Amino acid sequence: MTKSPNKRLGCVVAQGLEEAIKLHRFFREIDWTLLEQRKIRPPFKPRIVSLHAHRHHLKTKRDVNNFDQDFTREEPVLTPVDHSIIKQINQDEFKGFSYFGDNTLS
Repeated sequence: MTKSPNKRLGCVVAQGLEEAIKLHRFFREIDWTLLEQRKIRPPFKPRIVSLHAHRHHLKTKRDVNNFDQDFTREEPVLTPVDHSIIKQINQDEFKGFSYFGDNTLS
């Protein structure tokens, strides 16, 4: 999850590139040979509804069937915007992007 490829796990030559992933404590228990042969059963297999078999179950961008209801029932809480921090961020990284909040669409 590191933004810079020069520091990202699996990308650093001094760490052994992709081999560093296999040695990381999070991935250490994986049998990589069986994984490459597709012989490891996934711990979670998402339920995907076929549109042809179940026409009454339409898949949309907002489909949350594979998320725990503890999370999908929560009311969203927006992070308050601290404008002093935003002013410190190099805005060149966002060139070409646009955002239209709910209040600008009405």
